[in-house]
Amino acid sequence: DANSCFPKAARTAGISYDALVNQVLDIACRRVGITP
Repeated sequence: DANSCFPKAARTAGISYDALVNQVLDIACRRVGITP
């Protein structure tokens, strides 16, 4: 299966794809010291 299970799991948890991407970016930015 070429599709990632990560977005599918997020959708099952009630998290939209846009919210998932924003959360991942926010965490990544904070990890490297960038304030989004």
